Amino acid sequence: MKPIDQAILADYAATALAARPGWDVPHEFATLHRDGDKLTVGALTVIDPAMPPSAYPKLMGKVAQRAAREDLATGKRTLYGYSLLIEAFGVAKPVNPAPEEAAQFDRDCRERRFHLRPDAVEIASIYVVDIHQRFWTSTRERASGQVQHHYCPTPDGAPGGAFITGLRAVAHATAARGVEALMTQPAYQPGETVRVLIEGRVSPTSTSTTTIAVEHGDSLTVLDTTDPTVSVSRLEPADGRPQPGEMWADAMDNEYFAVGGWSDVGPNLYGSDGTHYSWYELHRHPELGPIRRIRAAASAPVAPERRDEDVEVPF
Repeated sequence: MKPIDQAILADYAATALAARPGWDVPHEFATLHRDGDKLTVGALTVIDPAMPPSAYPKLMGKVAQRAAREDLATGKRTLYGYSLLIEAFGVAKPVNPAPEEAAQFDRDCRERRFHLRPDAVEIASIYVVDIHQRFWTSTRERASGQVQHHYCPTPDGAPGGAFITGLRAVAHATAARGVEALMTQPAYQPGETVRVLIEGRVSPTSTSTTTIAVEHGDSLTVLDTTDPTVSVSRLEPADGRPQPGEMWADAMDNEYFAVGGWSDVGPNLYGSDGTHYSWYELHRHPELGPIRRIRAAASAPVAPERRDEDVEVPF
């Protein structure tokens, strides 16, 4: 697709910034659609300014996918670019700073503390990227009202950061293979390092001493528990959570009486030798877990007199 006249997007950026209703308002992410030499806004997403910058690329991707579905449904390719309108505190990166000054700047950047710096300037900015990776920005300072406009025809020398990186990523996906690219790209890329958490019930077929079979939804996942990268956490006994008056046993066949505790997570388990645990602590104990119920409650138990040392604090 031939690039649209850059002045059209420059005008869009300047107009959108000028139309912003004052200050301290939500951020906006928009999909931009092209019909010949006309540019229109498609989906407009309002964003809470409290959302961290690192979450923006994922949000942009989801909105872009919805716009791609609509393009595919109509059979027309109109999705052409994206814009993001934000408020932020800008700080110029120090030139030839002392080590202490450079370290402070990096900390303020990581911890999002630019607004506390004396050299911070509050600004409203709109960033626009099209499928050709051209970049436009218009910025207004809150204190002075001064407005600046910039155009970068290529990524070289253009501003960066999580916001702009997210815009460029969805624009690149849109351009690479058309809107279909947004619909077919894998959610995770080969070579990534991830942590996958699966919560489910241990399957009746899980009888091996070196593997665990977990039922979750309509799926069954079998994992090698001898693999050092696999971690399994016990959540709840097969017999359910202990109830007051029941008798339970641990993996070493020690028996415990369940007494109504003062914790929101359920009763405590008392052994005949005076030892006691919260049920989840005993169930997850590396040597004594898991626990199993050996007798149902016969009648409502009477809780012992409350003492400070009997109070269980869940972590």
